[in-house]
Amino acid sequence: MLMEKAKRAFGASDTLYRYLAILACSTMGQWMMRVGLGWTAWEVTQSAFWTGMISSLTMLPSLILMPLFGVWADRIPLRRAIPVIVGAFFVISLTLATLLQLGLFGLPVLLTMSAAFGLGSATYHPFRVTVPARIDVDIPLPRIIGMTAIVFNASGIVGPAVAGVLLAAFGAAAVFAVAAVLFALHVVTFHTMQLKARKERPGRKGFVTELISGVVIAIRMPELITAAGIVMMVGAVARAALEMLPAVTGRILNGGAEDYAGLVAASGLGAIMAGLGMSLMATEKERIRLRIFVAAAMAMLIAGALGMMRSYLGLLAPCPFLEFIVTMVGASTQSLVQITVDDDYRGRVLSLWTMAAFGGPAVGVLGLGAVGEAIGLGRALMLFGGVGFAAVLLAAGFDVHVRRRR
Repeated sequence: MLMEKAKRAFGASDTLYRYLAILACSTMGQWMMRVGLGWTAWEVTQSAFWTGMISSLTMLPSLILMPLFGVWADRIPLRRAIPVIVGAFFVISLTLATLLQLGLFGLPVLLTMSAAFGLGSATYHPFRVTVPARIDVDIPLPRIIGMTAIVFNASGIVGPAVAGVLLAAFGAAAVFAVAAVLFALHVVTFHTMQLKARKERPGRKGFVTELISGVVIAIRMPELITAAGIVMMVGAVARAALEMLPAVTGRILNGGAEDYAGLVAASGLGAIMAGLGMSLMATEKERIRLRIFVAAAMAMLIAGALGMMRSYLGLLAPCPFLEFIVTMVGASTQSLVQITVDDDYRGRVLSLWTMAAFGGPAVGVLGLGAVGEAIGLGRALMLFGGVGFAAVLLAAGFDVHVRRRR
């Protein structure tokens, strides 16, 4: 009865809820993989630099290869591509669990498996972000994106919380094993999805031609330029700060896996609130644009404030607010692009947005780790937050100037 009331309230269908359920499996598995890799990197190396490097490798392939996979996302059927990619996640997570259990784990394994996971993510996300537009339901697309953000970020609570319990009780091998089970569930059930067919495009061109045409269309979209620039800046500072929580826990707090899981779970709570908020917020372009700049400036300030904290409670308090704002920036920038782009170019244009969304943190964690080793992680966070805040103000001023000249 409660589920039926919820369906009527949102106007959703069984297809949408089935997608949200299987999305929860894959996203929770990816959260657990990230937590497991991040904490294992810190345990193996005790280095902020190498922890940042491992985190960067899970995102760096997206920065380099995402446009190529975006072309494939416009050419290959979702029903064929997504199960194969998630199946690769299953293999990677099962391999990690096995190697850890056998005691064959060290920095080379971490680097290799992190890069493989990053390559899988770079392949997966251009396909994943096109799914909301394929769901046949009478709900504005930005609200569907908000609902998927709720599921994605609910996994940010459940996944890290489960990972923390498993880390403390059984070790990282159990984290990767449970992630493998979740990926398997996604692969098995995805074929039951009912999706709208993509419109057939007559006279499909070659791969390189379509790649170039997608880039040309993207360059002509001011919404993409704004969205990609802001999500990259916020990723390089605020998201990077959240990705460095393993090193923050160990270096600043001298804490353990339970402390780290608590910080990540608190962050996930803020992410869920952001997803709920996005499902209710205005969907007009100008309102979305204003929300992006305000939220980005706030994210930089809070990320810098993390560097001033020296107690567990002091770090715990801002984490939900930071994740709330970072999630809002991500969902709002994606909404701005989704409601603008033509469906024929959706995969290619969104792959460029996703490249920016992943590329910012990939570069940011490397810089934050390196600067943190040199001057201390707390000072590095404050420095990055200050520079990021100034960059957002400059970007906002430039955006106003360009729009006035049109």
